[in-house]
Amino acid sequence: VISNHIYRMFPEMPEGRLAKLKSVLVSEPVLALRSKSLELGQYLQLGKGEQKSGGAERISNLGNSFEAVIGSMFLDGGIEPVQKFILHQLGNDLQAIVQESLCLDYKSILQEHIQARFNTIPVYSIVGESGPDHDKRFEIRVSVNSDIYGIGNGKSKKEAEQSAAKQACEHFKLSKTKS
Repeated sequence: VISNHIYRMFPEMPEGRLAKLKSVLVSEPVLALRSKSLELGQYLQLGKGEQKSGGAERISNLGNSFEAVIGSMFLDGGIEPVQKFILHQLGNDLQAIVQESLCLDYKSILQEHIQARFNTIPVYSIVGESGPDHDKRFEIRVSVNSDIYGIGNGKSKKEAEQSAAKQACEHFKLSKTKS
């Protein structure tokens, strides 16, 4: 549904950017925001431990609940109501998401720069993990030819990598509007 919609909206956009945009639109944080706006967290059936640890507000649970609603709608009514629901929920934020996704992908910006400057790619390594399984934190460093250019933290490896790449982009004075 999303791929078809963004392709129709941006037929001249290069395939790589379309893929990047789609990945942002269906990412856990975006789906979690939509879930929050629908107040789906209050309907989640959680165990006592998950409930006590704030599971009804956890991004992964909220994103999954939004996907579950879409799946239920599809099983009950087919593709048409699903398309209307998705486009209504995600369509309003599309322009903002387009700008953000094309401007804030620090890993892509860094990789393009490193390939051009050093003829290699950045290496991301896990420095540490902390916290319980349901609320892990990751620390990741990005290096080029054994030189460390950034260290990032996040609730997922992907988030920590973006944070490390952002720090490296700042080191190299790279603009976040490059893609």
